[in-house]
Amino acid sequence: MGKMKEIFQQMQEENYKGDAKEYLNNYVKNNPDKLIFERNPDSGAIRARKVGDYGNEKIINTKEVQSGPIDLRKEIADDLWAANKKLVDGKWYVPISDVLKIVNGEI
Repeated sequence: MGKMKEIFQQMQEENYKGDAKEYLNNYVKNNPDKLIFERNPDSGAIRARKVGDYGNEKIINTKEVQSGPIDLRKEIADDLWAANKKLVDGKWYVPISDVLKIVNGEI
């Protein structure tokens, strides 16, 4: 469950009748140690920060972010390079059946 949904659910359970923005401000003041986690959809970076503490985010999944997105073409090319090849007239060939297995993830 998202943090905002959790806070609003708590607000409803307490039968709070005031302004939602006021409730959120009070929540931030009363829970300074709670963390919010945010994911950047472009890079995949997940940041953690305290509620209301903008600008002091910490990236918590650095290994995944540093490795970056998977380059599928490079992965397939690497698998083709590593595949069993046949030498015919001085040229290396990979049987098409092996290529199809590599592309389908069977090898």
